[in-house]
Amino acid sequence: MPKIKKVPKTKKVSKTKKEKELFINYDDERAKKTIFGTTEKSNFILNMRIEQVDKLAFGIISLAIILSAIGTFLTEFFREINELPMMCFAVAGVAAMVFALVVYQKRLYSKSILLPTIVYAVLFLLAIVSAVLSTDIAEAVKQFWNYFLYRDRTFLSNNINIALKGFPGRGEGLFTLFCYICFYLIAVRLSQSRQYIQKLFDVFVFLGCLQCFFALFQIIPPIAKFFDFTYNNLFSITKLDVFLPNGASASPIIFANFLAIIAPIAIIGAVKTDSKKRKIFYLIATFFFVFFMLKSQTTIGLVGAVISLLIAIFFARKAFMLITMSLALLLGVGSCFVYSKPLQFYDTGIIWEDSSYRIEASGFLKISKVPFQKDSTIKTYQYLWSETLNVATETPVRFMFGVGEEQLALAQKNTTQNMIVIYDNTFDKTYNDFIYILATRGIFVLVLYILFLIFAFRLCNIRQIFSALSVKNGKTFGTWQKKVCIISCFVYLLLSLLSFSAIETTPIFFVLLGLAVATGRFEGAETD
Repeated sequence: MPKIKKVPKTKKVSKTKKEKELFINYDDERAKKTIFGTTEKSNFILNMRIEQVDKLAFGIISLAIILSAIGTFLTEFFREINELPMMCFAVAGVAAMVFALVVYQKRLYSKSILLPTIVYAVLFLLAIVSAVLSTDIAEAVKQFWNYFLYRDRTFLSNNINIALKGFPGRGEGLFTLFCYICFYLIAVRLSQSRQYIQKLFDVFVFLGCLQCFFALFQIIPPIAKFFDFTYNNLFSITKLDVFLPNGASASPIIFANFLAIIAPIAIIGAVKTDSKKRKIFYLIATFFFVFFMLKSQTTIGLVGAVISLLIAIFFARKAFMLITMSLALLLGVGSCFVYSKPLQFYDTGIIWEDSSYRIEASGFLKISKVPFQKDSTIKTYQYLWSETLNVATETPVRFMFGVGEEQLALAQKNTTQNMIVIYDNTFDKTYNDFIYILATRGIFVLVLYILFLIFAFRLCNIRQIFSALSVKNGKTFGTWQKKVCIISCFVYLLLSLLSFSAIETTPIFFVLLGLAVATGRFEGAETD
């Protein structure tokens, strides 16, 4: 009797074909994942393969960074639309929230990030409490009732609305605060793909070059006057024709801060990368980053340039890099003498030009009523910090819970005997992020923020990664991308002593922190 061949029940699919499939087979009920137990086909996002998840994560982060810069740059031409940067940022922010939920549903997160995430969640809840306590509850209920019943939008200037969305032109409200942790979680997932980490670095450096390209037009007098850029003049200190660059950022201070954060990527990347095209691209970027840090004529720009030089000396000690840095430093300092003799820092004028003239978030500067001159940079920062600490410690409740999101300027107002409210010399940002958090969200949130940073950095295995500086058995431990993430994060935290959280810079910090955390979990890392 002839043998009958057994016919397989299912046709085998080649491994390469399976790898190319975009989604998990919906015929396999055990492989399907749904949101909240639903069976809708709209849950196809949940069933994306890992490669597609990484690609989507890369797109969302890139979208957030680019859109916020575009929104801020457009306000140079449409100044009446101060909320444009926040509107652009919100698009990517909502996408980040949805994506973070998808990754959670797919159980792609490690338990190691649970502790910093919980700490940040408590921080966010206390920030909400701070916003509520800063508002009269009865008045708030009445305004919300009028809004939902009559669509009365007259409360748009009230504390609650500002706390939710942030002040127009700033956009640093509770919504943004929540988006930051979403970017962090997305980066944690994305960090397992070294390919996309490098692509993100390219996006950051490209955006920096694009901002420098815009800044070139801002420092050329005929072009700057034609477009009437914001920082052609500093009316707050009656200084005309200074032509300060701010790129696609809110101010020259934020611009210099942004360049200093991404400069380590270009400096170290130009030496470590194997691609000749990327090496040249990063080298050119390094030159312009350092040049415009100095050309901003701000304290933070000078500190950022010095830090960049130290990074080049310790982490990228190559002749071509040191020559590039030296040339950028010389030209950067030299260009500052073009419109100001002797060399002068304009921190004081920029601070009030930004808050009082650009977005009208504070009162005007009256030099005769403050203990500093318009060119005394150090005393200006001392004044900002001391006044903010006075606000924070005025009452025990304020010390514990702060004055509320973006409410610092309102808390400084003075009322005369004739019930006239005076906002002269008030400011909306402290230019020290830690003091600002204490004043607006309270001591509890400040402590939790520091704890979040400690727990996040503990997951980075910093000692293990930076042991690569000493060669062991002819090999270095870790990757240069990992070092760059950690260095840039520390640069951000150091410069936050002279700056504040902004949608142009802080998302990059949380992304880099997320990349550093997840890559820190790799053991037996490849050699550089």
